Amino acid sequence: MVDVTGPLNKNGSLRGRAVIVGSDRLKSVDGVRAKEFMAYGALDYDITPRTTLFLSAGYQVNPVTGFDYGVSATFDGTRLPSSFSQNFSPSWNTEYTSLQETNLDMTHRFESGWKSQTTVFYRHELSTGVTRMPGPVSPRTDCQATLLSQRNTYDWFGADTNVSGPVQLFGQTYTLTVGANYSLLSSTALSGSSELNGPFDGSFNVFDPNSVPNVNPAFSYGSNNRTDGVYAQPRFTLRSR
Repeated sequence: MVDVTGPLNKNGSLRGRAVIVGSDRLKSVDGVRAKEFMAYGALDYDITPRTTLFLSAGYQVNPVTGFDYGVSATFDGTRLPSSFSQNFSPSWNTEYTSLQETNLDMTHRFESGWKSQTTVFYRHELSTGVTRMPGPVSPRTDCQATLLSQRNTYDWFGADTNVSGPVQLFGQTYTLTVGANYSLLSSTALSGSSELNGPFDGSFNVFDPNSVPNVNPAFSYGSNNRTDGVYAQPRFTLRSR
């Protein structure tokens, strides 16, 4: 991990932060490899002594290769002659997730003690995968093969604005917050599957997963969802003077 933070001009009104994080690791199942990478940047800028603008953006990817679903026991209930870390899936099994996000925030502090804040953010997420799921295993270790393909996306946009400050009522000082926000979430989901016939009476050798061909099944199912809304809410905080 590398994390650098500090002022970007002489008077310190512009401040920045940059972060890079990465990892590459093997899991307990043989051949399963997970990588992670994230880059993040942020800027703080004092437009005036009372007004601050904040901007941030991030990017993250998480690919996993050799992902294993495992296999069931043989038909007669006996366990396969293998180690507990045995990988029964081909090396090309892949799951991939990426995330991009940005956030903008502006805060202004009035002389009267009131403060306004406006926030806008956007997030996009992509999740894909092509994996082979082992089917039932026969007593002679023959295994069926089903290929699964999926692609899911999520897009989330939101905005919020509010003002808050002290008010005098019946000789007491209260804090009043009034605001409104808007949110829009859209998602898509595509999936497909394909049954493959192997060389052994339509099956594959469970101990030779890479003999299964890497065929990308066509998407046969899809959905698209959208949710949006808006609301406003006043809030009173009781506080003694």
